[in-house]
Amino acid sequence: MSGLDALVAHVYVVGGRTIGAPPPGAVSVLAPKKAARGRQDETLFILLVPSGTYKAPSYTYEYLTKQATEVYFKTTGGVTSSVRETLTQLNKIVLTQQQTLAQPLRASLVCAVMRENEMYVGRCGPMLIAQRHGTNFTTFPGDVTDDGINLVPPLGATMEPRVELTRFDLVPDSLMVFSDFGWGSVEELKNILLNARLIGDTLDPLRRMVTAPLGHAMVMQFVTENAPTPEVPKLYSRPALPSFSASVPINFPPKKEEPEKEELPKSGTIKKTAARALSRTANAVTSLSDRIFPPERADDKEQREPLLENMLIMLALLIPLVIVVVVVGLALSQTGQTKFEVCRADVLAIYDAAQQLTPGNSAEAEPDKIALARQQWELVREEALSCERTKPGDSDMLRIASDAQNHLDRFDRVERRELTPIRVFKNDAVLQGPISGNWIQMYTLDRKNNEVYRDILSPDGKLLTEIGTSPIIFTGQSVRGQTIDRLVDLEWMNLGGLAGANSVPIVLDSTGLLVWYNDPFAEVDLLRLVTTQAWSRPIAMATWGLNLYILDADADQIWRYVPNQGVYSEAPEEYFAGFERPDLENAVDFGIDEEGRVYILFRDGSIRSYVGGAAREFDYYNLPEGALKSGASLLVDNNPISRGLVITDPVNQTVYVVSLGGTVYVGYRPLKPLNAFEGLTGALVNADKNSIYVLSGNIMYHSPRLPQ
Repeated sequence: MSGLDALVAHVYVVGGRTIGAPPPGAVSVLAPKKAARGRQDETLFILLVPSGTYKAPSYTYEYLTKQATEVYFKTTGGVTSSVRETLTQLNKIVLTQQQTLAQPLRASLVCAVMRENEMYVGRCGPMLIAQRHGTNFTTFPGDVTDDGINLVPPLGATMEPRVELTRFDLVPDSLMVFSDFGWGSVEELKNILLNARLIGDTLDPLRRMVTAPLGHAMVMQFVTENAPTPEVPKLYSRPALPSFSASVPINFPPKKEEPEKEELPKSGTIKKTAARALSRTANAVTSLSDRIFPPERADDKEQREPLLENMLIMLALLIPLVIVVVVVGLALSQTGQTKFEVCRADVLAIYDAAQQLTPGNSAEAEPDKIALARQQWELVREEALSCERTKPGDSDMLRIASDAQNHLDRFDRVERRELTPIRVFKNDAVLQGPISGNWIQMYTLDRKNNEVYRDILSPDGKLLTEIGTSPIIFTGQSVRGQTIDRLVDLEWMNLGGLAGANSVPIVLDSTGLLVWYNDPFAEVDLLRLVTTQAWSRPIAMATWGLNLYILDADADQIWRYVPNQGVYSEAPEEYFAGFERPDLENAVDFGIDEEGRVYILFRDGSIRSYVGGAAREFDYYNLPEGALKSGASLLVDNNPISRGLVITDPVNQTVYVVSLGGTVYVGYRPLKPLNAFEGLTGALVNADKNSIYVLSGNIMYHSPRLPQ
């Protein structure tokens, strides 16, 4: 075994922003138990990144990395020959995906194997490898000019990949960097590595070096076994072998071990099948005859002739009947297969037509062309699934249906995500929220039953470790002699006019009672807001600074409560002054960003924005055709990591993430069950724990969040 361990960190920069997660094509993995002979003591490192003009969805690079990992650990022979074979096989997979995606997919990568105190490295595409070995600094390739870096084409650019290979010696505390050359000068990289004592010392300087729109790096420090782990800035780790159930949408076909056999039997097959059937029938007839006419005894010789005549007569009657049964049976057995072959040919024809109609870059294509391509892909999906029902489990039809769904998702700018149901409420629940201010307690409002529930999140944010079975706030509850009426909305208040109560969930009822829950003491308290005669139909509330804002849809107003000596004790101010007020009858939710800009979501999915009561322009950009046709809830996320708008669109069964300026980043839809978002009502994002919580029907789901 090697006397060294590898500490691994990542740098991932997109559009000048650092993403707090490893790149989707980065993995470091120990040999699995079932690795080929000679692979058991090795560690594999892969950094695979987009190359060229087309950038595929992140799950594509995760898939390619997983394939490379599986191929390598199944390959026997020397390290360098196995690395070369892995990249050759991966190039074939990339070429296949080009056909599937109908896009010029390219991928550059570094594939490295650590064995004992050596690192064997292969590269394809413009990738740079750098090592600090004591006081020495080495790069691969040695020529770090643009010509040297770009000498090797990426995977997918040629039918046979060009692979460059080299080997590095490893010593304790040596550092190594794999990158896609989205950096500044190599001389600056050299200074960073030579001056770094620990792996954590390299990360911020490397991030600052990134000059390209997209930058990836894997950084490794090699330490002796059992050495203390140096302190590294907080990073999100990726499992050794990524779990694709959570990140890969309906996607790639399973690997075929052998060519699929033609389903329609050939004439020779029919003959053999008929012969086997006739043989079995003859055996059965013989057995029957033996039962009816037992073998003769020596003393029964004189009876042989009559019995033989009877048996021949019976066979003369049976054999034509058996032949008819076999022929009819064969004809009937081929009926379903013939139907499958007919529909298969139709599906392949419309599949080819859809590929021809699909624009190369859907983001820049004309809307009419996208609409035509979308219509064709919808037809492909439905016909492929219909044809698959005539031959359940057919991999070609399932692959084509999956490819069609992927194209439709790409048009919609949607990512399919694995969902984990973490909470089930009452069967008739209509949920709102959820909210959390400390990512320990989670609060959810059931508007149908007018109840608020409190649950406890696990430390990683993926599950609920404690589920509240009884509501903490509910209609009809008596607090300080006041009876709580119909519940309207809930929000989190850090600071405000609650007479000293801070960092608490607040709930508004229809009459103006503001109720909060003091978690450390499990106590409910309330305050009656001063309402005006115009108070009519409050539907949502938000906070900004110390102020409380309540949207009143029928009054076409947002009531602003400003604390007086720490209490909301005075009548509200009108956010919209004068008589020119917006029509808020169809508003459903609103929120306020940290700059004080108000965003109001309407039932048709549109958003209007205001500053100080004055309208400000807001338009969606990069909005897919047919997207955001409805709105159920709006979250204004002020976390610097994930800042933006989170909108639930129940008509499209999608959770959209949009920038504060209106750029549509991504939409979330369930991988399975596909109809999980039919009753979509709310969403909450926790970027620090890479989580998104979705309310649909009477269920709360957890899903991994996609970095923007």
